[in-house]
Amino acid sequence: MPSYKIESWNPVIPDKATFPFPMLYIKADSGLLSYAKKYNYNILVNVRNSNSTYDNKPLVGVLDSSNSFPNSERPNFYNRFGFYTITLVASWLGYPPNNGVADIDFINENNIPEPKFVPPEPIVYTEWYNQEPTIETKNLNNETLMKVYISFIILIVFFMMIK
Repeated sequence: MPSYKIESWNPVIPDKATFPFPMLYIKADSGLLSYAKKYNYNILVNVRNSNSTYDNKPLVGVLDSSNSFPNSERPNFYNRFGFYTITLVASWLGYPPNNGVADIDFINENNIPEPKFVPPEPIVYTEWYNQEPTIETKNLNNETLMKVYISFIILIVFFMMIK
């Protein structure tokens, strides 16, 4: 898991959002950039040594160059220092006491072991269908069931007439 020194923290309010998100600045290398590009610039970040509530919690972040979001309050650090930003999907809770380090969880697709195929155990047959009919149900066909239903309806009508 590669580690990147966090150069700076800033709050950022993306377009059409209401509350600020934490944005941190790092110097990304080509491995991180190619990995992030493959996954639409979404990465898993674990911040440590910042002495804040962000420490040791896996957070989803969006990697971008710092020249994508500059404005009068947020300068373009990319042209001068080559910083990339990681906007964390979390609430802004204030500036941490220390900048800390960002660990990026890479997935090395060449080293992912194939899952072992284990055939499932057969389900024990416990249902009533597809079994041989018992003596009680063997003689129940549609004609017999119809006679039972009609008798039941006649009894209901009879009791209603008595009332």
